Amino acid sequence: MRIRAEGTKPEVAAAVDRLKTVFDVQETSRFYDNRGSSQLGRVYLTVASPTGPTTVHARSERADRAWAELQQAEHRADLAADQEWGPA
Repeated sequence: MRIRAEGTKPEVAAAVDRLKTVFDVQETSRFYDNRGSSQLGRVYLTVASPTGPTTVHARSERADRAWAELQQAEHRADLAADQEWGPA
């Protein structure tokens, strides 16, 4: 398979490192700068599926729940301030 990773140099380097933990990376190109004044560029990888058993660890977070929890925390802080100092 061929994969193109595009982003800033640090982003692409991190992506390549992460891909190496999931795929058997056979070849990695140099970093090619995008045209113009863009800070972005790309790297091309040739990869194969791993031959042995592989465990992929993934972490996710629901943005809607995180936002709701933040709003609730702010509301609780406002209520506590109102109780301490009285309404504004």
